[in-house]
Amino acid sequence: MDLDFGFDYKVDNIFLDLYINNVPAVRPGYDVGTSGSMQSNFDFKDMLYDDRNNITFITHKVDKGKSAELKVLFKYWEMGDFTMPFEIADNGFILKFNFEDSDECELEGLGGKIKLVDDSCEIKKNSEGYTISVDFYIDYPELYRSKYIDEAVLVKSTDGLKEQLAIEFKKVYEMFEKKDMESFENYFSPSLIKASNDRGISIEKFFRSLYYADFSDPASNVSEFNLEDSKVYLTKDKKLFTLTPTPFRIINSDTKEFSRPILYFWLDKSGHIRIKQ
Repeated sequence: MDLDFGFDYKVDNIFLDLYINNVPAVRPGYDVGTSGSMQSNFDFKDMLYDDRNNITFITHKVDKGKSAELKVLFKYWEMGDFTMPFEIADNGFILKFNFEDSDECELEGLGGKIKLVDDSCEIKKNSEGYTISVDFYIDYPELYRSKYIDEAVLVKSTDGLKEQLAIEFKKVYEMFEKKDMESFENYFSPSLIKASNDRGISIEKFFRSLYYADFSDPASNVSEFNLEDSKVYLTKDKKLFTLTPTPFRIINSDTKEFSRPILYFWLDKSGHIRIKQ
C-alpha cells in the first residue's frame, strides 16, 4: 500500500512557521498558518524518513490581546485519497497548544505506523512566542534513509564551515547570474532524489517546477553576493548545515518579489561537503 504523510492543522490568531526534520517545509515568505481562523491540510511525505523524525513549529500570537490556539493532526492515508481537514483518523498523533496555558501541550498518540518518542512536546520560549517540537518514529521502509542520515559526520564545531559554504553558495550564485540552468540542475539534483521518488515524477520535471521561471524569465535577476549577514545554521541533529540568510536573493524586476534558494549540506568522512539528499 502506497501512503502519503502529512497533517491537518487548525489555527486561530496564530503565525506558524514549520520545520520538518530541521529543514524549512516551504520556501521563505510562505506562511503555513496566518492571523485568521483557518484549517487546511499539508502533505510533506518527501521530507520524512523511515525511523526517527521531528516536527517543529515556531509560533506566536498575531493579536496579543486575543486568545490563540493551535491544533494539528499528523497522520497518513492511502495515496490518492482525498482527505478533508480533521477527518477522523486512527493513526498518527494529535497535538493541541493553547497560548493561554503554555506550560504544556496536549499530545495524543493514535498508533499505526507512527509512534511518539515521548508523551509530551518540547516547548521553549523564543523572542516572540514559542518553539514546539515533537519527535516520532515512522515504521515505513518506503520512506528510505538518506545517505546523510547514515554517513554524515556529526558537526562538533562550525569553525571553517562558513568559508566552505561560501564557496558552494558562490558556485550557485554564478549559475543564477549566468542563467546556467543545466549546471544548477546537475548540482542541485541530489536534493530531489527522495522527493522525486515519493511524488512519482522525474527529477528533471520536479526541478523545472521549482526553478524554471528563475532561469527563463528575463525579469529574474540576482542581487549582489553578500556574506556579511550570513551565519552558519546547524540543524538539531548536528548533521545538516547551511548559511542563513542566503548570501543572495533572486529578484523579479517587474514584480519586486524575491526568493532565496534553500541549500543544505553535510560532511562525509573525508571532510568534503555534500549536498543533502
